Amino acid sequence: MSNSSALSSFLQYAIATLLVLLAAPSSAEMVLAPVYRISTDGVHEQIGTVVAVQREASLEIRLWLDPFPPGWHAMHVHDNPDCGPAIENGVSVAGGAAGGHFDPNGAMADMVGTQHMPAVRDGKARQSSDPGEQSSNLRPLGDLPAVYTNERGTTDTRILSYRLHVGQIRGRSLILHAHPETTDDPRLPSGGGPKIACAIFPD
Repeated sequence: MSNSSALSSFLQYAIATLLVLLAAPSSAEMVLAPVYRISTDGVHEQIGTVVAVQREASLEIRLWLDPFPPGWHAMHVHDNPDCGPAIENGVSVAGGAAGGHFDPNGAMADMVGTQHMPAVRDGKARQSSDPGEQSSNLRPLGDLPAVYTNERGTTDTRILSYRLHVGQIRGRSLILHAHPETTDDPRLPSGGGPKIACAIFPD
């Protein structure tokens, strides 16, 4: 990305973030974090911004990315505030230092061998909010709806979590994957595939 493009993107993120902050009630609790591209070589340039605002009944997450690979991407809150790679089974894994999905209820142990996010052939029909408390024991709290990047490589999305509170994501990381959680394309991996972007929510 050129310096002028990087500056333009930064200004877009700054303006969009300011609009979210102005729209939120003065008493609303919120966290803001830059989003970085990650790889097995480490943490690279900033490619976006994420803002999480606590509403009365939900946690609103606003995400801006540019540039980012077009299509749907799985997104999760992970345990550790670290976007770096880690060695797993002798291989460097991008974002491995982020640890596992935030899962205080132990749902991950019950999901072995199952696919917990339904595959949708038409990705644009995917939900922009999680299904709420009735599914709180069926999947980790850190599992969030997939996010969509348009063909120009720009993401501007708003999702709601009715299970998470802003206090639970402080001091944790947000990971975006190369693919959606599950897919109808047998050539793509389940679970979202490689981690390609990361943010660290401040304490």
